[in-house]
Amino acid sequence: MHSEQEERAMSLWHGQLGAWKFQLTDYVVEVTPDVVARIEHYVNGTVLPAIAENNARIGGMPNWMLANFGVPSLLIRLDMPHLSGAEDVHIYECEQNVAGYGTTAVLEERAGSDRLVMTVASSLADLGIDKLMYGTLEYRRDQHEDLEHFMMLLQNYGIAIQPLASAPVSSSVPLWLRAGHEDYLGGGVLNQLHDRTLLWHLHSGGHKGYLVSISRAQYLSDILHLFHPYLNRPDEVSASRVRECVQERFPTGVTIKPVGNWGCHGMRSWSPIAPYNRQETMTRLLRMIQEIVAGDVAEDYLAQPYFPAECIQRTGSKKPVFRMWRIYLAYFREGFRFAGGYFIERDTPILHGASDAVFGQIVVV
Repeated sequence: MHSEQEERAMSLWHGQLGAWKFQLTDYVVEVTPDVVARIEHYVNGTVLPAIAENNARIGGMPNWMLANFGVPSLLIRLDMPHLSGAEDVHIYECEQNVAGYGTTAVLEERAGSDRLVMTVASSLADLGIDKLMYGTLEYRRDQHEDLEHFMMLLQNYGIAIQPLASAPVSSSVPLWLRAGHEDYLGGGVLNQLHDRTLLWHLHSGGHKGYLVSISRAQYLSDILHLFHPYLNRPDEVSASRVRECVQERFPTGVTIKPVGNWGCHGMRSWSPIAPYNRQETMTRLLRMIQEIVAGDVAEDYLAQPYFPAECIQRTGSKKPVFRMWRIYLAYFREGFRFAGGYFIERDTPILHGASDAVFGQIVVV
């Protein structure tokens, strides 16, 4: 059970940046400097080398950050379960084409803080960047106000900003862009802007093959034998028989996700553990895998161990709620530093920024 103070603080208020509407709470999750240090150590010592190795394997032209500092993005975001004690650090993924920083700034402003903006401004200064261009392309137009709000706040720290629309494409000024992998297709303008970008837009924020190295994920094509009895004879083999094989390999459950996509698009998770077993049945997961195999794209999907999110049972509520963290880290010459973050809470284990999600601030105490 959570405290009476939390029960009161979880009253909601609503925010909006352009078309992006969200529910916010003044309740904060407090983390210690030790937790921050463990996250930074994990990112710089484990995640970054895995991303570098994976990017070298799949290839691709370097953007401004990769060409100058050997990392794909100035700002990254970890989607992860909560971390409190001495348990291992686990992540769902490391997003390199981040969004939501404007929303995070709104949360911080309400609390009288500006940690994310201040840390990003310090990162830019450390890298010798005192002028930025910014803009959104077609496939992320709905996030323009989120980006613009954040850019306006950066001006308070001496960063000169200029909208992309008011300058020639050929400019050499570093570019903070909201764009998707789709904006490269068909000779899109992102191809002309790529070498100036500070975030990583290929594969919609980073090819997730690095998860094979750091989270015991496997390519779906390498473990199809677990599902073959059902896939080959669905009328004869029960889903429960497959479930036993899958649970032996993935005791807490499994998440099937595309290697190059964003958000929860194309992702399904199954867990045998209550109450996380509410989100998906093995039968539905098998149907998804059937479709993947029929399309001959199993090599484009990962099977990642399911890491349960925090489960919270509040006083007077019959249903629990679930919570995960989103942690920002900004790049400095000596490595990535914690830049703030927020939690996402829903009444389902399927956690993402849906319209019913609640966002709250994560602060260091």
